[in-house]
Amino acid sequence: MTDLNDAADALLRLLERNVGAAHTGLQNAFYAILPSGDWTIETKGAVVAGLVEVYPHALRGAIDMTAEMVAAWYDALAPDEPYSATVPDEIVTDERIAESIGWAIRTATTAETALAQLAGSVQRAVLDAQRATVAHNAAAEGVRYRRHTNYAGACDWCLVMATRGAIYTSTASAVRGHDNCRCIAVPERSGSSYETPAMVLDAEARYAEARRQLEAEGSPTSLDAIVKRMDAMSIQQQVSA
Repeated sequence: MTDLNDAADALLRLLERNVGAAHTGLQNAFYAILPSGDWTIETKGAVVAGLVEVYPHALRGAIDMTAEMVAAWYDALAPDEPYSATVPDEIVTDERIAESIGWAIRTATTAETALAQLAGSVQRAVLDAQRATVAHNAAAEGVRYRRHTNYAGACDWCLVMATRGAIYTSTASAVRGHDNCRCIAVPERSGSSYETPAMVLDAEARYAEARRQLEAEGSPTSLDAIVKRMDAMSIQQQVSA
């Protein structure tokens, strides 16, 4: 029987290597393009133009490599099953990469901030390749998949999504990520087992308490409101510690 927790954590370590390599390529390209002088509107424009020209192709290489690696990982989870995983078409478009570059550069107040924001977008693109590949194959095979969240610094929104378990069935309902998110999609294939991580169980309890507090106050209990209350509870706990 395949232990999905071990398989997921091992995959995440490999994905982080891909992210690290993509970050190195990004940093090299960024500083090769960055003009000398102050961080002005003109400088931002030059960096955007330069990166949009050279970087989407490089990042696409990391995305494609990730998708192929994840397809092989998907097959290894249930080697006796007849289904063979494939790589979905155009996981992350050049247009999306260009938009991320433009946002990261134009909203940054310094070159260092721009590079940090770009790094977050790069990580999201690489991890999106993982999530999209699992969603694509789970839908084709007819199995469910879950959001696996088991890393330091995971946000409450991601943790709440992870409490829902293996409920996703299609690419339309794919696990969503955000910049610097390290959540991955894990399929529930035949002959596999999964144990909910401790941090997700803790989030489940905090979710229930946050909802109880809001209901007692007569406040809205939307997902956003509950997650916001969970964030406030965490901050209060840190202050009191």
